[in-house]
Amino acid sequence: MMKHIRSEYIEYINRLLNLSNSVLNTHTNIIDAEDVLALETQLAAGHLTRVELRNEAKNYHKFTVIELHRMMPNLDWTSLLTNLDFKDQIIILMPHPDYYRLLDRLIFNQPLSVWKNKVRFTILHEMSQYLSKDFADTRFAFYNRILQGQKENKARWMRIIDDINKYVGELLGKLYVEQYFPSEAKQRIFDLTKHLIDAYHQRLIRNQWMANTTKQTAFEKLANMNIQIGYPSKWKSYENVVFDRRSYFQSMLNALQYTFEVKFRNLAKPVDKNDWVIPPQMINAAYVSRNLRRFHSIFNCFSFSSIKRTIKSYFQLVFFKNHSFIFMPMMQLIMVLLAVVLHMK
Repeated sequence: MMKHIRSEYIEYINRLLNLSNSVLNTHTNIIDAEDVLALETQLAAGHLTRVELRNEAKNYHKFTVIELHRMMPNLDWTSLLTNLDFKDQIIILMPHPDYYRLLDRLIFNQPLSVWKNKVRFTILHEMSQYLSKDFADTRFAFYNRILQGQKENKARWMRIIDDINKYVGELLGKLYVEQYFPSEAKQRIFDLTKHLIDAYHQRLIRNQWMANTTKQTAFEKLANMNIQIGYPSKWKSYENVVFDRRSYFQSMLNALQYTFEVKFRNLAKPVDKNDWVIPPQMINAAYVSRNLRRFHSIFNCFSFSSIKRTIKSYFQLVFFKNHSFIFMPMMQLIMVLLAVVLHMK
């Protein structure tokens, strides 16, 4: 099986490189693809195993820029971070230093031609889904069908909607809530959620098996809960994102550039607790480990039959266990109750 996947992967690398050859006026062959795989195999040896990834100590390493430059001079961290407008005084948190040490050696030991093909293939692999049909079909044939077992690719319009939701989702979300979830509905659900939290407060007061210190901590956590209903209080502006009807690829580049710049600007800022990772028009629920409850406006589209089936499975929910809150069942139950209320409206 592994030999079959290896040969398919080499063929995949070769096809993507050859598809770009006519544009770049270059030439590659199957040996180039094998060299790329050999390089990737060496790089993979520097990664932590799945078991090691569970060890926090192995995923948390602090370095100054000077320390990184001394350890890995071929990577030239000083120039790299200077070009990104970082200052030398910053601290770098690095999860896999052994990988970067290995990368530093391979930069010097591997031929430049191999690195060029590796970089070109990596870019093609990541961006081919936004290119012409030949590129998109080649990526799907290996990455989705062989590796992930997906039999058919989604229709192009569905893939585009997925990309919109992922990168500029609040643009579409704002139009969605204006039609399906007005501010009055949001306030109604917010008030209902507050009533549920008040009920939890009363349940804590009546609780007899929790120690007073633990109960006080639970009161504080409940009082500080950040509730997000339907959609964000402040919409993202997506400034400088230009959508070009003549080039889907260029539009995606613009969206990706915007995403990078936002993340870059936020690096030195406190975490925005009001940030919405999932746009309001998507059917989803999220647990975020910062005492946050988020309910999406899409839940008013649940069918009553599915709500009824779901309620039956929650009759024996336990909301307190081992002196701590179990918030995921609570969140799911609240969403069911909210859906029932909206259906009865």
